Amino acid sequence: MPVFTQTRALQIKSYSLQGLNSIKHIKHVHAALLRLGLNHDSFLLNRLLRYSFEIGETNYPCLVFSQIEETNIILWNTMIRGLVSNNRFKESIDFYHSMRENGFLPNGLTFPFVLKTCVGLLDFQVGSKMHTLVLKMGFNHDVFVDTGLVNFYAGFGHIECAFKVFADVPEKNMETWTPIINEYIRVGKRKEAIDMFRRLLEMGVRPDSFTLVRILSACIQIGDLRSGEW
Repeated sequence: MPVFTQTRALQIKSYSLQGLNSIKHIKHVHAALLRLGLNHDSFLLNRLLRYSFEIGETNYPCLVFSQIEETNIILWNTMIRGLVSNNRFKESIDFYHSMRENGFLPNGLTFPFVLKTCVGLLDFQVGSKMHTLVLKMGFNHDVFVDTGLVNFYAGFGHIECAFKVFADVPEKNMETWTPIINEYIRVGKRKEAIDMFRRLLEMGVRPDSFTLVRILSACIQIGDLRSGEW
């Protein structure tokens, strides 16, 4: 590779494709990667896919991915995540199945987004199979995966299953608590939601503003203003 090309390649890597905010810009950079022979650089390709999804573009990253000769689990995860984040649930689950057909196993970053896809598709059966696979592969103590399972069961209104997974999460964060609290409020169990919120505070977890507003509303609805004083 000529010195100029090497220098240009290093420049692209150093900027990590930051600031791509239009599909025109993304296509321009992709064309540059092809010219410079960087179309096999999974780091740059992954960034390209991510930025495409972040601006709401879904067709172009699918085209880019289809042209990648050697994929890896990182690229597959980016596609699954990007599609579900743009509410393209059918395409997201199709990518998951294609990933498995190509010999790749899911990891801790795959499961939460596939589970979110199942909620979007109202496909409880596939989500249940995901839970079985989580247990089989030993990801059941991964907080990211567990949070995905809690959200999955809460999304289908199975509060008992959601709470069972929640109870076994070793290190709970705000994302783990939120679906449980929200589901209790949704089904009218406001006292249980408030009790869960107290536990959250006792464990030193800082609530987000959305959950705080919902809890204060629950306190007002049950006429327990004193519980709203923390």
